[in-house]
Amino acid sequence: MRKTILGKRRLQQIAKEEARQQYQHSEHFQPEPEVYEVNIDQCDEVQHFTSSDDEQHDHVDSETDYHTVNSVLPPESHSVPTPEEFSVLEALKSWSVKFKVNNAQFTSLLKILKVHACFEKFPSDCRNLLVVRDKPTIKPMPPGEFVYFGLQRQINLINAPKELSLQINIDGFPLFKSSSQQFWPILGSFVGISKTPFVIAIFGGKKKPELSDHMLEEFVEEFNRINNSSVYNIKFHSIVCDAPARSFVKGVKGHTGYHGCDRCDVEGENIEHCMTFCSEVKNLRSNQTFRNRQDEDDHVRETVLKNIPSLDLVLGFPQDYMHLICLGVVKKLLHLWISGKASHEKLRASEISLISDRLDNLKNKVLCQFSRKPRSLDDLARYKATEFRQFLLYTGPVVLRNVVSPDSYQLFICHFPLQSGYLHQKNFI
Repeated sequence: MRKTILGKRRLQQIAKEEARQQYQHSEHFQPEPEVYEVNIDQCDEVQHFTSSDDEQHDHVDSETDYHTVNSVLPPESHSVPTPEEFSVLEALKSWSVKFKVNNAQFTSLLKILKVHACFEKFPSDCRNLLVVRDKPTIKPMPPGEFVYFGLQRQINLINAPKELSLQINIDGFPLFKSSSQQFWPILGSFVGISKTPFVIAIFGGKKKPELSDHMLEEFVEEFNRINNSSVYNIKFHSIVCDAPARSFVKGVKGHTGYHGCDRCDVEGENIEHCMTFCSEVKNLRSNQTFRNRQDEDDHVRETVLKNIPSLDLVLGFPQDYMHLICLGVVKKLLHLWISGKASHEKLRASEISLISDRLDNLKNKVLCQFSRKPRSLDDLARYKATEFRQFLLYTGPVVLRNVVSPDSYQLFICHFPLQSGYLHQKNFI
């Protein structure tokens, strides 16, 4: 019994110190009220916040059995705290989160504070203090479920100016390797304000949504409602997607279709089971031609994104550098030289070994700003996009010199100044 009361007293001292600091910074500062002292010898008589049963005290201090606390909790008070009390409650909430106080200990502290007249309107259970009242609604959306968190709540969390530039990302990813369950989140970020993306909505199911409009309807409605309120002026910066997700969101042909070019209306040609756009550029697509469906062969269905006037449905979807260059051109060139069909372009085993040795020698010379060290070509199948990017811009021109044929080296080098200049222009490197 004594050990239990001493633990509660220590919690009471910490709460008094937090409350004193909070009052000192408040304009409603008042002299410290007289503290209600608990007599250890008479603690069994204080029935309104403790019990005479030692076993009940042990359950209250336990971190694993919280349900027994309900047996000693008084009925919840529904009184609204005053502003002075609310500041103390906020301090207690911050204290419990900062020091990872479990619910049983926090509830016991609130019961002790309620003994004093200054805190008699405090809740008796910490779950009423820490409860999350804004719970999102999960609604069915074949072939899965959908939850919409909203855009306005994110604006309220930051000190947002009236002019905002929004960038969103839509893509799917599997949750487990042994299951087909997948997520399709809508992520957002305010350009120039927040670097950490936030979740606008999430779809979960065994397949992707039947229509992208089902995911985007609530977002488009809220986006237009916020702009029409004249409080904030939100403009679309861009929608970042890879090629399959971009065609799914826009309702157009995929990148493997004959009319799959996202920038012009050129018709592709199937060469050795590969869709190739090798003819001259014809008419460039624009926001107006897309909205008017000028090229009917490109469109599959309408998209709800047309209801956003400030969104450019062509230039507002930037090309995916990671998949086009890093996991596209650079990866294909390396596989062609190492494991491609037998030709004069394929490297011999000694040449591959020489390139791998050069990469291994560069490990200790690469700065810590790079996320990965160079690896041997034996691990080419496990290369990440950042490693292909590093090979293109930094290590590739060095390790390939005087190893590959002059034509192959020139083909590789022709991508280097273009991508280096592009990334410098975009402030990426």
